[in-house]
Amino acid sequence: MKNVILAILAIAIYSSCQNGGGSMSSNYVAPVVAGHEIVVHKQGDGKRPNVGDYVFFNFESYDGQGKLWQSFKDAKTQPSIKIPSKEEEKKYVAFLEALKQVSEGDSLSMFVPADSMQGIPPEMKGQTIEYRVGITDIMDNEAYTAFMTQEATKKKALMAEAKLLSEKTVAASQDILKDYTAGKYQNVITTDSGLKVLILDEGRGENAAPGKTVSVDYVGMLKDGTKFDDSYSRGLGFDFNLGSGQVIKGWDEGLTYLNLGAKALLDIPYDLAYGERGSPPTIPAKSDLIFVIELNAIN
Repeated sequence: MKNVILAILAIAIYSSCQNGGGSMSSNYVAPVVAGHEIVVHKQGDGKRPNVGDYVFFNFESYDGQGKLWQSFKDAKTQPSIKIPSKEEEKKYVAFLEALKQVSEGDSLSMFVPADSMQGIPPEMKGQTIEYRVGITDIMDNEAYTAFMTQEATKKKALMAEAKLLSEKTVAASQDILKDYTAGKYQNVITTDSGLKVLILDEGRGENAAPGKTVSVDYVGMLKDGTKFDDSYSRGLGFDFNLGSGQVIKGWDEGLTYLNLGAKALLDIPYDLAYGERGSPPTIPAKSDLIFVIELNAIN
C-alpha cells in the first residue's frame, strides 16, 4: 500500500507554493515544498510528525471537471507512511517532503498534470488532477506497533468470519445460477449490448448513475458455476466510480439497473467482460461471466 500511494502522490504537488480555502491561526506554518503548490483548506490542531513517526491519511482524486476518479477517503484501512531519517530516505519525494510538515487534522489539495502521470485514462489527457488529502492520525513507533498488532488480531477474526460467509454466499449464488440456467426466472432484462440483468431483490430509491461512487459485494462465476472471485472472502466490499471505465463494461452498464440495496444476477457476454483473451489463469478466453452482485452504497 505504501509504495502504491507514494507512486500516486509523489508527483501530485507542483508549481508555486500557496495557501487558501480556510482560516489559519497566526502561528500556523503551512507545508512548504520548493517549487510546488500546496493549498491548505483546513488547519489541524494536532501534533506534527517527527522522524520515525507514521502519518495516516486519506485522499480523493478528481479530474479536470471535478469528477471523482479515485477514493481512499472511506477505506476501512487507511494508508500510512513512515517519516524517514535522512539516511533512510533514498530519494527526494515531494509528497513525503510535504508530509514531514503537516499537522494532524490538516486538509490539503494537491494538483498534478495528467500528462505527467503513467497509466492515466486517455480521456484525462491534458487535464489537471486534484488530490484532496486529509491527515487523520500521527503515531510514534510504539503506538504504531501496538495499533498494527491490534489490527492484525481484528483482521484474523474478521477473515475467519469472512471465510464462512464466503462459503455460504458462493453456494447460494451457484444455486441461483442453476435456476437461472434452467430457465426458472422470467423477469430477465436483455439490453441492446447483449447484457442480461436479473433483479433478485429490489432496492430502494433511484438507480445508480454514471459518475456516482458505488460499493458492491459480489460472487463472480463462469457459466458452469466455477467461482473465480468473490468479495465476501476478503471481508471488504468493492468501491468504484460507475461509468468511468474502472471495471468491465458489463458492470458499468449493469449497475445502472440497480438501486440501493438491490441484488441482481448479471449475465455478461465476453465482449463486455475480458474479451477474446480472457484473464488467465482463472478466466479462459471468450468467457461469458456471471456475477451475483449486491449494491450496498451509492455516493
